[in-house]
Amino acid sequence: MPKDDSLFEEERNRVIDGKAWKEELLAISWKDLFPFAAWFRDEPWTLVWVQALVFAYATPLFLLQIFSETELTLTKAAWSFSTYFALLWAIFLHRLLRPEKIGISRLVGLWLFTSTIGVVAVMVISIVGTMIPGLNAALEASNADTSASLMTRFFGMTVGVGLIEEAVKLFPIYWLAGRQSTIRMPMRTIVFLGIISGLAFGATEAILYSYGYVESLANAGVEAAAGSYIAVQILRFISLPFLHAVWCGITSYFFGLSTTSKKGSRVLPLVGLCTVALLHGSYNTFADSWIGFGITLLSMFIFVGYIRTGLK
Repeated sequence: MPKDDSLFEEERNRVIDGKAWKEELLAISWKDLFPFAAWFRDEPWTLVWVQALVFAYATPLFLLQIFSETELTLTKAAWSFSTYFALLWAIFLHRLLRPEKIGISRLVGLWLFTSTIGVVAVMVISIVGTMIPGLNAALEASNADTSASLMTRFFGMTVGVGLIEEAVKLFPIYWLAGRQSTIRMPMRTIVFLGIISGLAFGATEAILYSYGYVESLANAGVEAAAGSYIAVQILRFISLPFLHAVWCGITSYFFGLSTTSKKGSRVLPLVGLCTVALLHGSYNTFADSWIGFGITLLSMFIFVGYIRTGLK
């Protein structure tokens, strides 16, 4: 037999050597391979990062399982997944800011207020504002098409959209902080409350926009508009609620600063509101361009800068 063939035969016999396999199998420590007892003693489910990981991973699967047993309507899907992504951001930012204990009932109340009364307030102001001199010009400019001048659209988006929405999102923070006189860490806690208000507004806005996107998809034809539909829905569900949270977090930072400042307690919230209204209006004006993308990064940079300053 050639040398190479003999080596092959030797290797084949070693692979099918049942005795050797049995010895290795008996030598294995199954407790090391499947340490279930150690896992239960460790209680990993009590760790915050494990809880967050399970929530992030399992919630979409859980929702789909529920929806598989009932009719999955647009309202159910949009509400569930917009809330899911907003809660992911809330968990992440809570771990980042580490505010003092606020209470689930207060956070849920804030969320419900902004997502319902706040959104309705924006709609009402937009309707009533058409009868108020000055504001009606801003609202009209905010609805101008792309043929309007750049300054007209910027004015409309800043005053007719940005200023109104940011003021509405800040109102419940102003009310909560005014009732809570024992806030020990205003820069952390008030900013986090602002983040929750912003996320609630952005999540609800995503739900409302979903109906328009579905209608556009149906009118344009599924195949032609599918890519755009997926892109805008991801933007509305994930990025824009976070951007709303960033903007409201910045205004809340100024408000928190006013609670600890001996001077400018009335001016600081107004400065913050105007600053964010400019960011909001600038983004809306240039949303479809690289300038808009740059404004989102600028907003994030300003937010991180204030957070870093406030946490020191």
